[in-house]
Amino acid sequence: MTSLSGVYSVEGQLPELITLQRDPTHKPSAALGPLLPTPEDFAEWKASFDRSGHNSAGMFDLANRINAMRDRWNRWTPEQLGSIRVPALLATGDHDFTRIDHAAEMAKLIPGAQLAVLPGTTHVGMIKRGAWLVPMIQSMISL
Repeated sequence: MTSLSGVYSVEGQLPELITLQRDPTHKPSAALGPLLPTPEDFAEWKASFDRSGHNSAGMFDLANRINAMRDRWNRWTPEQLGSIRVPALLATGDHDFTRIDHAAEMAKLIPGAQLAVLPGTTHVGMIKRGAWLVPMIQSMISL
C-alpha cells in the first residue's frame, strides 16, 4: 500500500488549510499561499484531462465530489490502522498539506509502515516525484 499525502483524520492537515476548505472566502496567509495549486497547475491538469479524452469540466466535478466526501468523513481509528497487514509506504512532502507529525503518527499506527518525507515537495509537487517514489514502492514489494 502506498499513501501519498494521506491523513487518517482531517485534523492531520495544516490548520489553515482546514479553515480554507470550510470557508472558501478565507484569504490564504503568506505561509499557505505558496503551497496551494497555481494557475499553471490548473492549466496542466486541464490539459491532462483534455488529452485523456475527458471533458476538463469533469476535473472540477471530481474535485467537488472529493471535497464533499472529505467533509462527510470523520477518521480512521487507531484500531483500523493497526489492522493493516500489508507493507505500507506513507509519503508526504516537507511542504505538504499533511502535517509531518501526523504522518509519523500514522506510520506508528500501521504495523511495519515506512514513512518518507520528501524534501522540497508540496502537496501538488508529489505527482512530480515519481523518480523518487518508484524505487521506494518497488522496495516495499519485495518485503
